[in-house]
Amino acid sequence: MGSCPRQRSHIDYLQSLGITTVFNFQTEDDCKRNCVAGIGMEEDPLAVSKIYESKGMQYIWMPTFDMSTDGRAQMLPQASFLIAQVLRRGHTDSRW
Repeated sequence: MGSCPRQRSHIDYLQSLGITTVFNFQTEDDCKRNCVAGIGMEEDPLAVSKIYESKGMQYIWMPTFDMSTDGRAQMLPQASFLIAQVLRRGHTDSRW
């Protein structure tokens, strides 16, 4: 759990820690405002997935409204299932 990477060096740091999968629970608008600069996330929140892929990391985006109990409750079963599957396959994850 933590803040979203906003620079390529942040992604490099996650990789150096052995993180193999990153889950992003931000909405599209959040991604556009709080993004890795200079890679096109301002227009396409999935643009960052190419950077993770090039480093051999998985990027899973599950947009969830912040401060919304209903939104979190609806997302929780799917997110829990995916996180469990990723961990069973031996990945180490980071979530924001």
